[in-house]
Amino acid sequence: MKKTIHRNFLLHLALLLSRYSHDRVELVTGTNMDAPDLGPIKEYIPIPDAFWSFADEGPFEKCTACGKSLLDDGTLYLVEKAFKNSEVVFEYALCIDCHLGLRDELSQKSLQLIGHYFDEHVNLVERREKLIQDFEAGPAPWIENCLITGKPIDECEEYQIMTLCDGRDLLFTYIPCMISGQAMEDIQQILSRRTRERLDAFVEDYLGVPPEAKLPRPYLA
Repeated sequence: MKKTIHRNFLLHLALLLSRYSHDRVELVTGTNMDAPDLGPIKEYIPIPDAFWSFADEGPFEKCTACGKSLLDDGTLYLVEKAFKNSEVVFEYALCIDCHLGLRDELSQKSLQLIGHYFDEHVNLVERREKLIQDFEAGPAPWIENCLITGKPIDECEEYQIMTLCDGRDLLFTYIPCMISGQAMEDIQQILSRRTRERLDAFVEDYLGVPPEAKLPRPYLA
């Protein structure tokens, strides 16, 4: 079971990395996902505690991989948190430079196959149009159901949430989102050996979470 959690994280990270090109503007706007260019992002709020660091009890201050400061305006980064039975299993914040660097090291076949799977199961444009009208209410509606299966978050034993941030703000592009463990299980076979090995190394090097690691203490918010 612990190995399943670890692998599901890798799948989610690979899915995330497969959706964005090497251009920072495209990463924010979603133009590499056959979706309309959003232009300058006007929909943002201060980062809510759902995307704070569990360990630090506040917004992520540094990139998990390189240590770059994240809270200055104009600094784009991704935040992801993984849960099992509502407990935080692990978390990270990854600056855009590290994100793109890691993406370059993954199998292009894996990225393409995961991207195709993603495109077949969710219409990001329709989803954003539905949710963006009330963005000031926060990210809860964006993460209450699995992006792929639609399964409610309170019915998911395992799940990951992710978002894109700029300094101290959370941006509403085509994410935030939640992806369930069930969806991850469905696409495990897509990852190539090269991609699995590279993502394993990322998790162990920067998160300190080998597949056999024990779970952290529960987050009692």
